[in-house]
Amino acid sequence: MLEKYEIVLNAAGRAFRQLPADRWDWESPERKRTLGQFCFHLSDRPDRALNAYRVGVYANEDRGREVQHVLGEVGFEEVARNVEEVLRRVKEALSGPTVINLDKKLETYMGDKTAGEMMDLALGHSVHHLKQLYAYMGMMGLEPADPLGAENFAGIVVPTELF
Repeated sequence: MLEKYEIVLNAAGRAFRQLPADRWDWESPERKRTLGQFCFHLSDRPDRALNAYRVGVYANEDRGREVQHVLGEVGFEEVARNVEEVLRRVKEALSGPTVINLDKKLETYMGDKTAGEMMDLALGHSVHHLKQLYAYMGMMGLEPADPLGAENFAGIVVPTELF
């Protein structure tokens, strides 16, 4: 799982750094969410899964945190640095000196889940949004640098529909 997190979150950071600053407030056609918020959200789910491990609960409110309330008034570079920090914490949790117990039961808005299930769901969520980000970049005439392909996503559970 850690190897997949490294691949996906590093690719997300690369893509974030390609986005022009004037696209921060661009809204996706499917949702009324800015591109800046969308990028933050991509890495917030793994962060919230780690938080749930610490506090024992993953509440519905954990799903919709807003970038300005967490990082302040920032841009894509700061969101890219945030994804790097999230990856650092994921690495520490999955392979550091105090590895988390993936069998620990957590109370979630979806019912009880193990920490491992939450980390797996968070990874799939990030992959789904990374695929969507690639599509958004295409809509803007941007070509993702070194984009991930199907082989990179093998073994990760992701919705089949892009939007």
